[in-house]
Amino acid sequence: MVWTLALALSTVSACDSCRCAGEAVEREFEKPDDETLLKLVREKLGSGKDIAAKACGLSEAGGIEIEELKVQKEILDIPGSSYVDIKGKPIAPKPKPEKALVCIAVLFVGYKAVRDAQGKATGWKLDTFELYEVKTPGAEWRKPTGSDDD
Repeated sequence: MVWTLALALSTVSACDSCRCAGEAVEREFEKPDDETLLKLVREKLGSGKDIAAKACGLSEAGGIEIEELKVQKEILDIPGSSYVDIKGKPIAPKPKPEKALVCIAVLFVGYKAVRDAQGKATGWKLDTFELYEVKTPGAEWRKPTGSDDD
């Protein structure tokens, strides 16, 4: 009888552990929908003048008028991250005639859920936002593999 009780208690504990582990794995792989992610990227680009300048191949900080923004793909080996394609036109300062009038780049973004006291996701925030690749004609660049530098 003692063994039965001990077995029953250990089973409940193991199941609770499995449930908790399962919830942790789900949290690890949850992500915002594309519309929410792109909204966060747009907001961040508004304040990320240095990234916009690099994406356009400009030496001075300036903005980018976004024409196209789309989630390229989720990075499977880095949960909570995606690549985002951006295409637009440089604004303030205007590029010199020899510079491209179209900015094309790929951003690396990492995101985390904002959680309430019960652990439920109530929103999203970007925790990583960096330039991964510039495809602007005349300013091509790609972040070196294994590099943390821009």
